[in-house]
Amino acid sequence: NGVRNGPLPRILFISSDSHQGASAIDWEEFGTYFDYGINKAMSNYSYYKLMLNTYATELARRLTRSDGSPDVSVNVMCPGPVNSNIARDAPPLLLGFMKIIFRIFFRSPAVAARPVAYLCASAEVEGKTNYYLHMFNEKQMDPKCYDEAAGALLWKRSYDLLGLH
Repeated sequence: NGVRNGPLPRILFISSDSHQGASAIDWEEFGTYFDYGINKAMSNYSYYKLMLNTYATELARRLTRSDGSPDVSVNVMCPGPVNSNIARDAPPLLLGFMKIIFRIFFRSPAVAARPVAYLCASAEVEGKTNYYLHMFNEKQMDPKCYDEAAGALLWKRSYDLLGLH
């Protein structure tokens, strides 16, 4: 009957603002594994966050009713830099320096989790979908994330890729 009891279900993607300005999705290489070194790691990180955000936007589109209301809220957030022990495998000479930098300039996991809890449970965002928060600030994602044709193609190519495995 379409009547919902209780709060609207929510899906939250944890992403990064580094997606801003990443190169467009390369459909010729989509689904192909490439061995790459540390030099390409940051550009790949940004590129795949752009892909993640595009996918989230497409999922939000697909979970929105014809009247514009979401059947399920799909939102994206960037917690900002988090002191998550990511540098644990750094060379020993660099590790001490990195720990200091991370402690000074990066957020604790507890602080970084606050916008996660907000988007998952707050009444203020009830019914919002395709909403993007960058460290608790509402913001637009890179325009490429909103490209409907790219979103639909990403959905189809992802689905097709799953069929191969």
